[in-house]
Amino acid sequence: MNQNRIRRAGISLLSCVIVFAMFLIFNACCGIFPCGGNTIVWCDMEQQAVPLLLQLKQQLCGGMGGDICYSVLDGGGMQFYGVFFFFLSNPLSFLVLLTDLPADRLVVLLVMLKLALSAGTAAVWLQTRVQRLPASLTVLLAVMYGCSGYGLFYYQNLMWLDIMVMTPLLLCSIRHLLKKQRALPYCAVLSAMMILCFYLGYMVVLFVLFYTALSVRFTVPETKRRQTALHFWGANLFACCLTAFVWLPCLIQVLHSGRSGKLLEDLMHPMLFHHLGDKICVLGATCLGFAALPLLWQTAGQVSLRMQRDRRLFLLLAAAVVLDPINKIWHGGSYQAFPLRWGMFPILLMLTLAAEQLSEDACVSSAGRIIRTRNRLFPLIGILLTGAAAFLIRKFAEPSLHEYTQTLWIGTKQALWMLLWFFIVTSVYACVIISRQQRTLSVRGCSAMLAVLFAMEFSISYHCYFGGAATEDTLYAQTVSVQNAGQPEDPDARLRLTRKYAHANMLGALGYPTTAHYTSLTRADYLHGMKRFGYSSYWMEVPSTGGTVLSDALWHVRYLLGSYMDLPPWTERKWTDNGFVFGESSMTLPAAFLTDADPAEIAELPEGSRMSVQARLAESCFGLRDVTVPYAPSGQSALTLTADDAGGAECTLDPAAESGEICYSLFVPERQALYFDLYSQTGTALSNPRNGACDIHVNGRLIEADYPQNNKNGLIYLGTYAGEYVKVQITVHKDFACESFGVFGLLLDPLEDALQKVKGAAVQYQHGARIRIAECDADRAQTLIFSTAYDEGFSAEVNGEPAEVFRVNSCQTAVRVPAGHSIVRLQFHVQGLRTGVLLGIAGLTGAVILFLLRRRIPERMQQCAGNAAWGLLRLSYVLILVLVYALPLIAGVVGLIFV
Repeated sequence: MNQNRIRRAGISLLSCVIVFAMFLIFNACCGIFPCGGNTIVWCDMEQQAVPLLLQLKQQLCGGMGGDICYSVLDGGGMQFYGVFFFFLSNPLSFLVLLTDLPADRLVVLLVMLKLALSAGTAAVWLQTRVQRLPASLTVLLAVMYGCSGYGLFYYQNLMWLDIMVMTPLLLCSIRHLLKKQRALPYCAVLSAMMILCFYLGYMVVLFVLFYTALSVRFTVPETKRRQTALHFWGANLFACCLTAFVWLPCLIQVLHSGRSGKLLEDLMHPMLFHHLGDKICVLGATCLGFAALPLLWQTAGQVSLRMQRDRRLFLLLAAAVVLDPINKIWHGGSYQAFPLRWGMFPILLMLTLAAEQLSEDACVSSAGRIIRTRNRLFPLIGILLTGAAAFLIRKFAEPSLHEYTQTLWIGTKQALWMLLWFFIVTSVYACVIISRQQRTLSVRGCSAMLAVLFAMEFSISYHCYFGGAATEDTLYAQTVSVQNAGQPEDPDARLRLTRKYAHANMLGALGYPTTAHYTSLTRADYLHGMKRFGYSSYWMEVPSTGGTVLSDALWHVRYLLGSYMDLPPWTERKWTDNGFVFGESSMTLPAAFLTDADPAEIAELPEGSRMSVQARLAESCFGLRDVTVPYAPSGQSALTLTADDAGGAECTLDPAAESGEICYSLFVPERQALYFDLYSQTGTALSNPRNGACDIHVNGRLIEADYPQNNKNGLIYLGTYAGEYVKVQITVHKDFACESFGVFGLLLDPLEDALQKVKGAAVQYQHGARIRIAECDADRAQTLIFSTAYDEGFSAEVNGEPAEVFRVNSCQTAVRVPAGHSIVRLQFHVQGLRTGVLLGIAGLTGAVILFLLRRRIPERMQQCAGNAAWGLLRLSYVLILVLVYALPLIAGVVGLIFV
């Protein structure tokens, strides 16, 4: 028994080592770390994985970071709890605390480690599931899983690889539950998956429900089905309680985020067969799984119950892959990219099917020696043809092979080349499987041929999706160089970029508080409010660019980072390097300040023109009127511009014109900061029809080209002028309609005086920044506005008495204080965390009591519980067929016909 365990452990370890070694070898060929200076940081890895790893270090190493519950570094202050369990809860993430290795290098090692671990767990599953599979083939198929298309496509999202690692263990635990009626391993694995990556938890649960329902129906004897179902639901309930401290707070945070939409509308506007190229490419590496699928429908002999289960299972998975409305429900209703985030399930199951076809049980005696000799030639010839095809594809399709790493989508040319490649490789794999089943190939011969095929297949896939992303990552080095600026004098004052020189999360990752943030958990009211303030924003990202001197003051933005030409005259240069200039603004506010405005009256920023928002902010916060100066166009050519009373506009180019022009010739009598806007609220759309509508020139100098864009749809700063004429030219490239348009100025002298007269409150932070203590003196009852993003998790005390926390200006936090001296304590609690912990304690207590009393439970009660559990399992399967498969498909067909 011990020798068998050592052998099994050795096979798993060998699988891990081979995958890690393969990546080392191929990394050396592409100059990728640790075998070169290149990295693979791009897309979500560049925007989220790297900066969030660095921020985890900031959160746990003291300073202004806070803890895993709350962060002052990103998003104007935000709940970090959900971010941690979405992205960082894998123990390997804590390697960032143990090494000074740059994060863009560390993530390469993390990818390699996780893919290697995936191979190791796959070997555990294959040895459990296909016991008569030769060791060499077990290792090979496990390596194929670790090097499969899922990892090669989605390695940018490090946390998804955690689920890839755990999926084989999940299947092992379900098998253990079905065969031995032991639910503890399943409960432990399911709980671990929920903790490691809450985001994919829904897809895991969906898969587990119909996989278990089918398995119980077809592979468990009738006499044990009810007991098995009872154990299954009991384990699910226990896991649900144990992980409530994760999923309940995270779910609440998701519900408050901007990642919500109209589900029915999304389903009725899809292409039924959307992004098939991407999905097939994810599943097609490796093609051995595709080669095994036709054998599932062999008609020779009686069809076993297990094969009936597998047929239904693969039909359900295939429908979700091919039909996009169903796939969207698998993704929780929508996805912007990565259209097969649950792809580890079909990949592992297809490789398992291939393992069954290659096992000793699947092999039959052949008719004679001559047939064996002839059949052996087919796979050999196929391997030679595959090698030739790989050479020709690399030679003639080279530019097309990198479309994915350049655009995040498989282009038409790349899809066609890859489909041709998959057809060739799948055909040869099928020949090898058939030859092995007929015993014309020995185990060694079969393993060798499959290994050669896979090496060629992996070389193409690696080149397309991994090696093609190799870069020196100069952006990371340039951004990290900002740390040389040192710590600002005011450690809790915010820093913003004048343009998007770095990704949104990187400033917080370097330890500088900022209003920028980008994850799937960015709050909806924060996204909306920051757009109204005048900052850039798209999808779930607020990059901190845009805004005005007024909005910067309200958000306690004291420091600016950009080029020298970007800095306004009210900033003083403090540090410069590599073209970056670190400037300090003289026009700012404390972290909290007093105003006479009533919280109910300033709860929401007005819709319409963003100039009117600036006017409202100046009046409500400082009592300033007429601080904004609107300017009307002085001329236009080759277009028709129609403005409305709310500040919006509609522009139509003349039919024969390729472009038109709107001119503003204005005299600025007193010191003003001028801004231009062309904007409409766009929700979380990745793009909008106004993008690239115009170029902006001031006195003949180009200020901005192709405005607006995703990264620059905030207010455009045109400069500061006093006592001079200014000519603003807007060159229009296409028709547009927007709710906020035009040039306006902010009077700087009265604004500066108002900022200096404002009564502020010094803010101290305690317990990882979850507690803010502010002291202020008010002449009368006033509102204390914190430059902190609002969250329902805040509670307040004023002079020791509970006080209401208000949301003001759409996304800021405020508390009412009485006349006199006040001490305000603003404390943050993770919503749902206390309830989640109590659920965990209750679940653990209930499980212990049930275990102690299990033999005293009446048999009649056990039978009733078993019947209910089996009925509930069947009901869940029917509901999945209706809600996940039938209704989305009907909605998609209806939308295709009538919309």
